[in-house]
Amino acid sequence: MFRLDSSARKIDTVMVMLLYFLFAITAFILILVGIKEYKHTTEVMNDNYEVRTATSYLTEKIRQHDTGYGISTVTIDEENEIEAIALTEVIDSGTYTTYIYYYDGYLRELFVSSDAVYTAESGQPIVEIGNLSINDSTTNSVSLTLTSTKGTKTTMFLSTKSS
Repeated sequence: MFRLDSSARKIDTVMVMLLYFLFAITAFILILVGIKEYKHTTEVMNDNYEVRTATSYLTEKIRQHDTGYGISTVTIDEENEIEAIALTEVIDSGTYTTYIYYYDGYLRELFVSSDAVYTAESGQPIVEIGNLSINDSTTNSVSLTLTSTKGTKTTMFLSTKSS
């Protein structure tokens, strides 16, 4: 019968241990690559969420208020020079305005009557964004530039029927 000496068994044991070690290293590297890809994917999804939510929200609000009363650009906080989109409507013989603006890291909405006293902090936070820039527009369009928290800029041009 064929008999292995003790040195041959040691080499076999070392080879098996080396294979297990290589398997463990490969599995560890694969896990690290997966973690990096997962992190990148969640960052991109969060950036897309911010931009899509803000653009959809702005588009819908402007389209809802596209009436004869008009859509205008105003400054709501003279001290901080906060630009806002003013969407005016008449409800039960009272005039109300919805202001949409960027303040303190958030896209915000403030719905007030025309004679109300308010501050920029009064607005309801909608979604976290990096910035909102309201550009000068023609009488029948609104141009907005949204910046996500990661710095991605998106420019929107919305046509309106009212002037």
